[in-house]
Amino acid sequence: MLDQTLYSSLSQPGDVRVFIACNEVPETSFGDDKRVRFLVMESPPPANITEMRRDTRSKRARVIDEVVASGGGYVVRVDADDLISNRLTRHIVADDNRVGYLFKRGYTYNVATKEFRLSRSFDRLCGTCGVIFLGPDDLGAESLPRKIARSGHTEFGQRCRAIGRPLAEVPFPAALYLTSHGESVRDKLPSQSAVHWVKSHLRVIRGRFRKLVSSQSLTPELRAEFGLRQY
Repeated sequence: MLDQTLYSSLSQPGDVRVFIACNEVPETSFGDDKRVRFLVMESPPPANITEMRRDTRSKRARVIDEVVASGGGYVVRVDADDLISNRLTRHIVADDNRVGYLFKRGYTYNVATKEFRLSRSFDRLCGTCGVIFLGPDDLGAESLPRKIARSGHTEFGQRCRAIGRPLAEVPFPAALYLTSHGESVRDKLPSQSAVHWVKSHLRVIRGRFRKLVSSQSLTPELRAEFGLRQY
């Protein structure tokens, strides 16, 4: 899964760098790629859902700090099971609004059932849903990067808008969310409580009907656009 995600991210044209926050350096065929940097956390791997959420927030903050310390630029938060359209960096470079972008549209692909769908509320569904511009002045405990690091993906656009930096909508589906692949960290953690299970599933049901999600054909052209080589 990691190699699939890295292949997609590194297939972007232009100056692309990948920062990976991890509990230990994973095995990958991209380990010697100069564009990839591993940031090893001092904390142990999460043992339950609560620790996983805390671990995720810490990793987001660590990556953002490293990006800013390296000179800043446009940042895409990418989950390990998400792929990026190879049209994205060209769009960002051409527009260059120095604020950021939101993925309102994106695809989902159920690896188990082979269902491929277009979501028109992608930012409510997937963590890989936006791009933010970070500069040298964005480092600090109460700065923009910290605010973004603390926010969940459903709050990403709202928080940026609230601080006066609204994100422009990308005019095409910009990411692909892989599901039911059996490699999610969440799937390997102890079972959630009954209350949390009910809330989670009700949220999924509401999301499905909140906005239209339509079936699509996963064409060879779309596979190439997102660098989808597995599944």
